[in-house]
Amino acid sequence: MGMPFSDPMADGPAIQAAGLRALKGGQTLVKTLKLASDFRAGDDETPIVLMGYYNPIYIYGVDRFLVDAKASGIDGLIVVDLPPEMDEELCIPALKAGINFIRSE
Repeated sequence: MGMPFSDPMADGPAIQAAGLRALKGGQTLVKTLKLASDFRAGDDETPIVLMGYYNPIYIYGVDRFLVDAKASGIDGLIVVDLPPEMDEELCIPALKAGINFIRSE
């Protein structure tokens, strides 16, 4: 599930356009977590992975985000602009919160 961001530089044109449309339509990180929570209420087996950029999580507050993401039923995160050197920012706290952090090696 995508977390729309206003400056999606690592995405291709289709994902960039979709994210910008979502933002113009009023989508927020709070609404994305609510969408995940609503889905989780009807399906407790399908994994939910959020994919996006670190900035919206940082602005939201990492600790608050992890609490809210876990409460919403989020199973994993893919954060495309957070390199391994920055694991202490989100990866390690996410793992401690019981949320998988997914990246290619």
